[in-house]
Amino acid sequence: MKVRSGLVTADDETHNENRPASMKRDEQQVADLISHLQEKMINPFDIQQHPPELINVSTGLKASKEVQESLLKSVDTGNAMVKTFVGSALSVGKSGSFYGPIKRSNIKTFSDMNKKTKLKCRSGETVQGNINPELIFRRALALTTCRDDVTVEKLLSFPIGPIPTSLFHDDSTMRKCVKADLTHELEREVCPSFTLPSFDKTLTVLIRDGMGIIQSLDVKKFSNFGDLAIFYLKHLSMLFQSAETIVDVFDRYDLKDSIKSAERERRSQAAGGHRIYHVNEGSSIPDWKKFLSINRNKQELISFLGEFISKFVNADNPLPVGQTLYLAGTFRNPEVVKKIAGDQVTDCVDLFSIQEEADTRIILHALHADEQFGKSSVKGRIIIKCSDTDVLVLCVHYYPRMQNTDQLWLLMGSVTSIKDGRRYIPVHDLCSSLSSITCEILPAVHALTGCDTTSAIFGIGKKSVFKLIKSSSAELSDLSQLKDPDLESSICVARKVVAKLYDPKAKYKSCHTNLNKLRVRLATSKDCSLVRIPPSESAFKQHVLRASIQTKTWMTSHQAKPPVASPYDYGWQKGSNGPTPILFSGLMSSDFLQDLICSCKGRKICSRECVCYEQNLCCTELCPCQGSDLCLNIITSQQNPDDDDEEAASDD
Repeated sequence: MKVRSGLVTADDETHNENRPASMKRDEQQVADLISHLQEKMINPFDIQQHPPELINVSTGLKASKEVQESLLKSVDTGNAMVKTFVGSALSVGKSGSFYGPIKRSNIKTFSDMNKKTKLKCRSGETVQGNINPELIFRRALALTTCRDDVTVEKLLSFPIGPIPTSLFHDDSTMRKCVKADLTHELEREVCPSFTLPSFDKTLTVLIRDGMGIIQSLDVKKFSNFGDLAIFYLKHLSMLFQSAETIVDVFDRYDLKDSIKSAERERRSQAAGGHRIYHVNEGSSIPDWKKFLSINRNKQELISFLGEFISKFVNADNPLPVGQTLYLAGTFRNPEVVKKIAGDQVTDCVDLFSIQEEADTRIILHALHADEQFGKSSVKGRIIIKCSDTDVLVLCVHYYPRMQNTDQLWLLMGSVTSIKDGRRYIPVHDLCSSLSSITCEILPAVHALTGCDTTSAIFGIGKKSVFKLIKSSSAELSDLSQLKDPDLESSICVARKVVAKLYDPKAKYKSCHTNLNKLRVRLATSKDCSLVRIPPSESAFKQHVLRASIQTKTWMTSHQAKPPVASPYDYGWQKGSNGPTPILFSGLMSSDFLQDLICSCKGRKICSRECVCYEQNLCCTELCPCQGSDLCLNIITSQQNPDDDDEEAASDD
């Protein structure tokens, strides 16, 4: 159109894809893909990297024992079925018909690990099995047009099936979003820098995410853990050239009732690790990904590093005058913080912390550094090295409290064989570009719309979320209440956010006070799939509880020993590997919906008095006929034409 309008001149010799901008974009996408494959995926051609269990590549969960045995024997099962068919239908004196139906293999797959749906039949029987929630939703909507006892309002006042699909996958694992999208949106508000401006290093504090440093190490060049520890020390000594105070902060992995256990378990299963090692100087380093996928291995390594560094610094190997190192969470007691200056190693009792995450502990030490600047009546600079979006969110939230910090920089990104993605984000400038309300509510919004411990909402990414809080921050100022114990006020303010995300143009503003009503309006006003309508109120309540405890954790980062809330009071329940999310409370629609499937039996199955046929529905896999060729329900055959009909249609 621009060429036809005369706004631009057509270049017949250059294709659009060959222009510099397009080529740069394509090269960047290829580099990102290669980087992802090399750093985050297992090489399928390297048998040594393969985990011992079957892994669902979509969710990262490992197969149950029953499913794994069934899948590994699937070829044998198929060969046995072929042999049976040939023997009965193709051999001399055959006892079966070539055109007869073939029995199902009944091989267990990952879908058999999903929660099962219970459906009631007219006969009084209850059928339990795996059925697509979308199918239940569509069949139930069809029933609202022909039955007085089924209304759309009643149907959508409850979760349709056992899984709230807008928040969870079919296997009941939390939906995840791309957290980095929020980082990119925040970066667009300022101009990241590849180098830092000059500053007095005596007034500079560098705080690092210790586990992030360890995970990025190329351990192939170390023969044992002693070499790794020495390299870590040498790397530390180089950093003192730009900052005379360094703080290394580590996560702790010894808590049993951790709400991060589900996410860590998912990552652990994806990596395939299962062995627990004892770490000492002479121990050789095993497969790095598998080693770090086990929490006890990480805790063992962290404790080894802390003890090694504490012993290494002594009268013969003191730190140079003026240099100070803080180690947080690196000892057998993860609460301990030690300060190393010269040849002295002392406990910093005021910084002893029960916080679990390095994310919040980093903020605690940043606020401590700001306090030390104030005591010296100087304006200092803090640099935080961490590539986690959560830390950026917390920095934006807490920087307005740092009255003695002139500059707060967040170093994100990493170096790969393809590119150098490191850049410094000026948090001080970022906070100036955002409203004070946006800085205040950012952690709550982040928790509500998806982080490591809460579900993302299907179809709603961080870009949409950031756009909303920038344009409507004043209306959403109450979000800071999400951390408060008042459940009703938390649900009310969270509902306001989610309703705006689903209905950004406020077409159904009258329904924004009740998600069940909004579900009805969205489902009936346009052809929305189940996954694209909001969760029911009962499922949303549990989601808000989980977001509340995470917000509470983040917004008490300034306290070394904040009050600890039980996750079992906030949308979690006890599971085999720690807390697991409560999907919803109360009934689901399939509990009271009758006759969604038939209970026909006999030789002429579904020939007459078939509930499905009476309601103008086709039969399903849960019906006795299984929706197969044996079913005499005309609607079923219309939905599933046989191969001959398809071929004839294609020939015509």
